[in-house]
Amino acid sequence: MLASSLKFKLLFFTLAIGLISLLLAGYLVDRHLLNYHTQTAESLIEEGFSSLYNNRKNLEAALVSEAHLLCEEERLVAILNLINNFQDTRNYQSLLFDEEKKRLSQRLQTAIQTGRSTGAYLYAADDQLVSFALAEESKVLQGFVSYANKQPDLKLMSPEGALDESLKNDLEDRIFRRAQRHNQLQPGQRYYLDNGQVYLEQKYPLVRSHLEEERQVGSLVLMRRLDGDFLLLATRGGLEVGLLDAQGGFIDGQPLVKKHAEQLKNKLPPIAEREINFLKTAGGFWGVFPLRLAGGEQSAYLSFVYPVENYHQASAATREAILTALLITALLIIPFSLLLIRELVTYPLQQLMKGVEKIRKGDLLAQIDLEQKDELGELAKAMNEMANQLYQRELSLNTSNRELQRLSEVMAHHFQEPTRRLMAFAERLSSKPSLEQDKDARLSIDFIHAQAKYLSYLVHDVQRYLELDRVILPVQRLHTEEVLDQVLREKAIQEQLELSNADLQVEKPLPKILFARRRLEEIFRALLSNAVTYRHPERPMQIKIYGKTVNHCNLIYIADNGRGIAPRHRTQVFELFSRLVTQTPDNTGTGMGLALVRRLMLQAGGDISIEEGIDGGTTFVLSFPDQELEPSEQTLHDSAR
Repeated sequence: MLASSLKFKLLFFTLAIGLISLLLAGYLVDRHLLNYHTQTAESLIEEGFSSLYNNRKNLEAALVSEAHLLCEEERLVAILNLINNFQDTRNYQSLLFDEEKKRLSQRLQTAIQTGRSTGAYLYAADDQLVSFALAEESKVLQGFVSYANKQPDLKLMSPEGALDESLKNDLEDRIFRRAQRHNQLQPGQRYYLDNGQVYLEQKYPLVRSHLEEERQVGSLVLMRRLDGDFLLLATRGGLEVGLLDAQGGFIDGQPLVKKHAEQLKNKLPPIAEREINFLKTAGGFWGVFPLRLAGGEQSAYLSFVYPVENYHQASAATREAILTALLITALLIIPFSLLLIRELVTYPLQQLMKGVEKIRKGDLLAQIDLEQKDELGELAKAMNEMANQLYQRELSLNTSNRELQRLSEVMAHHFQEPTRRLMAFAERLSSKPSLEQDKDARLSIDFIHAQAKYLSYLVHDVQRYLELDRVILPVQRLHTEEVLDQVLREKAIQEQLELSNADLQVEKPLPKILFARRRLEEIFRALLSNAVTYRHPERPMQIKIYGKTVNHCNLIYIADNGRGIAPRHRTQVFELFSRLVTQTPDNTGTGMGLALVRRLMLQAGGDISIEEGIDGGTTFVLSFPDQELEPSEQTLHDSAR
């Protein structure tokens, strides 16, 4: 008993929590610091990418501006026009063309020295390379393409003198490969990977205007390598930046990126994801952004890394200080908390439990005596009010049930009896020969008879509606087809279908459902009668019944090609006494049929709705739950009804 008492549990848990808090404090503080540094890293990384994005846009704009200035130089355009018109590779005039091409390469060299590009390539109208200039490995090179023995001969020039033969061969191969790629590209900007480096490339057409006619004489390609100097412009707050290839290999950047790049292998996001991805490795907090390269076959990643050492240093210092503070605080608070728990929690809860036990046993007039003005006192006051309201509601419900029972009995006898007498009296009057010539009297008697008959139907339907709450029928697993066949064999239903010349189709099998058999028969009768009553006068009547199971719900469809129900009225028709058409001798409905059907469906946990039917007609959709209720749920369900 002592171990299960609330006092013992509160004492035990207070002591346990005090000890556990000391153990968890370090972990919680560490998590907090980790979250702080993670958020700090993500914030700095987002700022870094924003800065890098702006730098990229500025670089792209700068290349466009430089290309535009070069393309507007008349001398450059004139030399290209001369080459297009008079250069013959089979009979090449080196004295004439080499000198002009050399001037072009010098102009390109000046452009990359004064601008932001690291390479410039000039092509003739036939896409053949003419001149170029580039900055490679701290060297500024220029050159042009001459011809010897009808073959292109690349002339390389460097301010530092002759080039190493292996370097020269490598540059020649790289330049001709770039020229082949440039020829296949359309004007515009793109990023691409070349010789293990990422470049931004701007291709710009060169146009010569003559006699109000423009003609392309060649094209200019400006390049800029995304090197460490460019990337450093976006660093901040201890971040380091770098470029990685599609496999996570280091391309360029700062030392920390190079040191820990291997840790990102198999963690990089797909190139199709055009957003910042945050990752954590042993080396730091990363942010990577896919950079789609020309052609779509290659990719690279812009990356920032926030050193994890920042987190480790702060974590160690802060954890030690907070753990010490928590230990001192716990030793002071535990004794006082035990005393307060006893006075403010244990005793009030005991009083509340005594009151709840009385209410559970049915003593709704019992009062919980608790004078506290805190939350527990408010709870005791609310429970006292709730018990009193339950008592008053119980009295009211008992009175209402007795009155409804009495009203049902009165309607069954006192309303039906005068109605039958009115109908009998009207029939007697109508049989008198003296009234055969009096048309007004005959019309009045027929009206009395029709209204008395309608009142009889109305009283009967209201009585049926009220019975639904009093008569609980057993629920069982039904073969829907058997129940439907039984209804269709009834004489009244057969006569209705024969008189309307209805074409009835039943698609079998129909789902088995959990329902009261007599209630399901009533539903089928009501919906079939409704279809016959509101059939379309200008076409043969069709009724189609079928079913299916969707998401653990059995659905029965009863479709017809009748007059149909407009969407705005499909909820209204299920209300009591709701009628969409005027009462006529052929249509004496009370407006209770569909309301009864919906009440039956809701009582069983199902529902009914309306959809478009055949040729604009109506389809009633009956929804039945596809699982049996547990015994406890069945009891609650029956009580609710």
